[in-house]
Amino acid sequence: MAKTYLGIEIGSSVLKIAVCEDEIVKKLILEDVPKNIINHRQIANWDGMAEVLKDCLKKYGISAKGAAIVLPEELTYVRRIVLPYMTIEQLKFNLPFEFRDFIMGDKDDYVYDYAVIDIREEEEEGKTTKKLDLIAAAVSRELLEKCEKMLKKCGLKFMDAAPESLAYQNIVRKYMNLHPDNENGEFAILNLGSHAVDLRIYTDGVYETGKESKPGLEEVFLILRDQFGIQNFGSSDPQTIDEALRSQACMDVYQRICLEVMRVFSFFQYNHPGNQLKTLYCCGVGVQMKPLMETIERLIGMEIKDLSTLFQDISEDENALTYGAATVGITWNEEA
Repeated sequence: MAKTYLGIEIGSSVLKIAVCEDEIVKKLILEDVPKNIINHRQIANWDGMAEVLKDCLKKYGISAKGAAIVLPEELTYVRRIVLPYMTIEQLKFNLPFEFRDFIMGDKDDYVYDYAVIDIREEEEEGKTTKKLDLIAAAVSRELLEKCEKMLKKCGLKFMDAAPESLAYQNIVRKYMNLHPDNENGEFAILNLGSHAVDLRIYTDGVYETGKESKPGLEEVFLILRDQFGIQNFGSSDPQTIDEALRSQACMDVYQRICLEVMRVFSFFQYNHPGNQLKTLYCCGVGVQMKPLMETIERLIGMEIKDLSTLFQDISEDENALTYGAATVGITWNEEA
């Protein structure tokens, strides 16, 4: 990555830009996107999105040229696979066939990438064979070309792209590198977003499993608006907000979210009975909803922490990891 670079994430209604310099998060920018540009988290008007991004760069005086983009998880395919040991050229040839049961259309319509997790030896029929443990991804070639074209219109250089799960993986690995003696490599990250709630679990710093649940907290915002007349969550009276968030209607949403989270943990614990997961790191708009956080801690039975607490020493914007975790994580890709 360049010395100063940007992480960009385009959500269902918000453009997020993380400005990083020498891996230090300088600031996170959040900018609303007009409704006609985004449709179900997919860019419907690429020229319009380029104009929004260009105006945002000008508005905040951002001069960095290198940029990395977070790709929506639903537009990508990510797999953990084990293959016989082979050369890089052989791997490039064989990788597309590992996605043949998942992708739509011709395999040549996609771009494939991978990261080697481990090279290990296994005994098979009395012989020792080497295996490649990989995490691999596939994404539409057309989508990447559109991203590159959009950035070019804004005077930016397209340096990297990755799905959300791998952007969060960068965060886990960054922390493990900074604190090699503090964690065992097992992390659980819960993104409490407006559009969706995502739980992702990592073992040895590598993405293991996860699930996206929809709708997210937009249900809560609708309750606040329709039942309590609260139009602006961020600027309303804190006591009024807290009372509304403790209403039975909101509590029902929290319990539904917790049920989905518990299902993922149950699946993970069944497959990893000796796991050491004790802390659930949270990010997203839901972090500021105290009744929600209390409900999660009580029902899940794990210690709850804001994800931003992991990186207070390398982030000058205290809200960056809370409200733009993937946006920051995409800039920490050691493989780029």
